[in-house]
Amino acid sequence: MTYTEDREVFERDLFKPPHLARMLERAGQYTGALCKEDRELVLKLALDNFWELRGQIRNSNDVLRVYDRALAQAVRTRPKWRVWWGLIEWRWIKSVQMGKGV
Repeated sequence: MTYTEDREVFERDLFKPPHLARMLERAGQYTGALCKEDRELVLKLALDNFWELRGQIRNSNDVLRVYDRALAQAVRTRPKWRVWWGLIEWRWIKSVQMGKGV
């Protein structure tokens, strides 16, 4: 994998096929039920974490694993998140449950 000290180059190289679709799908598992503001916060934190964890990407198979770790770290910045549950209500779930299809 390309290692760079330039964040723009890093994001440009990784946020394209074939990684982008899988990364978007994985992010949706964490943020799909959040309100817009919380979703934006989690994604911003995850991108910051992904940049910090870039040294763990050694080959293309590591991209999704490291991105998942970045998402998990982002949601663990709070103990609970308010998520849309079913069609009629909001519920609070623990951050450790995020990304597991709960």
